[in-house]
Amino acid sequence: MDIVRQLVCAGADVTAFDRNGNTPLHKACQDGFYEIARYLLEPVRYSEIQCNPYDIPYKKIPQDFDIANYDGLTCLHLAVMNKHMDILQLLIERDVDLNMIERKAGRTVLHMACIRGDVKLVRMFMHVRTCNMDARTYSGYTPLDLARDYNQDGVYTILAAAGSKHSAESVDSDSD
Repeated sequence: MDIVRQLVCAGADVTAFDRNGNTPLHKACQDGFYEIARYLLEPVRYSEIQCNPYDIPYKKIPQDFDIANYDGLTCLHLAVMNKHMDILQLLIERDVDLNMIERKAGRTVLHMACIRGDVKLVRMFMHVRTCNMDARTYSGYTPLDLARDYNQDGVYTILAAAGSKHSAESVDSDSD
């Protein structure tokens, strides 16, 4: 972990990617390395770079959360897929956009939680004001549609009680 921080402070490119398009933050979110994710997201302090005998190039930390790997997945999607709740919470604290979509089917993390039937995660997302409960996939499905289609009754009940809509309802109300 200390080596990661030293590399960041020395000017290492936090957006460099491997053969699968994963940045270091992607790997930390995928594999559950909370402390490494925290170090990658923490801005470099002046006191940390004073010992550098050279100037480091400016880089944006935290990095752009919208960077997707070659499978179309962002760091947020990887954290949710691998059930790393501590990293998910860290990303939410850093104001990650919960409505980011993965690039293959256009799913948000709420869509993914509905497909899996993860009641705890759905409730967590519902408490984040910016989470779009009626977001649509590329095929036009809302989280409520997916909960129904994947027979996730617990999630379906929670979303319906919160006022989420089916895609047909959203289309009808949009045309008014």
